[in-house]
Formats: sequence, structure tokens, C-alpha cells
Amino acid sequence: MASRSIASFAKLIALVACLLLAGSSPALAQCVLSGESVAEPNPDDPSLGAWKYTITVEWDTGTQYGLSHLDLLLALEACPNVCEEFPFAVQDTAGYGSGIDHYEEPCTLYYAGEFECNGDPSIGVAVPLVKFEPLPGASCEPDAFGAATFSFYTDWGPIPVSQPNALLALKAGPLACFGELTGELPECDGSATDVERITWGQIKSRFRR
Repeated sequence: MASRSIASFAKLIALVACLLLAGSSPALAQCVLSGESVAEPNPDDPSLGAWKYTITVEWDTGTQYGLSHLDLLLALEACPNVCEEFPFAVQDTAGYGSGIDHYEEPCTLYYAGEFECNGDPSIGVAVPLVKFEPLPGASCEPDAFGAATFSFYTDWGPIPVSQPNALLALKAGPLACFGELTGELPECDGSATDVERITWGQIKSRFRR
């Protein structure tokens, strides 16, 4: 009986998130978006941070619009002074993924990454996130569907994310799309305790009215 109640609660939270997103601006695309985040002790440049987070993402916007940029919501809004205290770093090239050139041939697209503490106004999200955007000047462009891998570094250690969630977002033309992330993300005090399930108040706080 308890497991059935938990499952029902999870479905309710997912439905609430969908309803809140449906009322946000810009219009939501009927798309598929999912990803996984894996944390490991930094094997690259230790000066960038103790931990490396690698995020793999797949999408299909379901429209003629290609990916404009992708956001990773960090679920750090409850951390004290996160805007000033969160240690964040990326390489000059923060990610790469599939794209299409002017001849409609497959190509590799490279991305920049930036920590945006106040969110992404273009999709109505006002929480700390990492924005991954194609590097300018490339002849390769994102397609309406594809896959990409991104990385960033921080001294804040990993903690498992809870499901269901809406921790991934993308912009495609005038449309927005949200999806679920599995794996691990940074936790503000670095402890390895379980993440609490998303509550009604937390969901509402993630999106502007």
C-alpha cells in the first residue's frame, strides 16, 4: 500500500510540473528531452575544481526548429548565497554534439558553458542553471534532433537527483521543452545524503508566473 501511495504521489508531482510548464512562456514544444549526469573526481585540470560533471543529452524537438541552447537546472536554489559561493568552471569548449551543416550533412558542433544564477528569462526559468550554447561562427548548426555531451567542474560534491524532475530545458526557435535528468548533481554542502523529493512549493518556485 505504501509503495502504491508513493507511486501515485510521483505521478501527481509530474502532472503538476506539466501543468505549470504549460502555463509558462514561451510555448512548449511536444518534444523528447532526456539526459544523464555522471560525477567523478576531476581527471583533467585540478585547478578547475575537485569534481567533473559530465552530462549526456538527447533531444527531438518534434518541430522544424533546431536546438538554440540547452539548460541544466542545478536544484541549488535552497543553498545559501549560491550566486556568490558556487564554484564553477568550464573548459573553453564545454561540450560537443551532433549537428548539420549548410549542405545538410552531419557535422560536430561545439558548445560554450556558463553558470547563470538567476536562470534563463528566454524560457521563464528563474533558478540557478548551467547554459550550454553553440559556439559562434561555426558552419555546423544544431538540428531538430540530436545528442550532445557537456562537462563542467566544481568543488561541490555529487548527490543523486530525484525523479520525477524537470531539470533539463531547451529552447528551439520560439518554443521551449523540458525533460528529466538522471544521475548526480552538485550539492551545496558536499554531503552524500539523499535528495528530498520535489515538493509543490519547490516546483512553483522554479518558474515565473
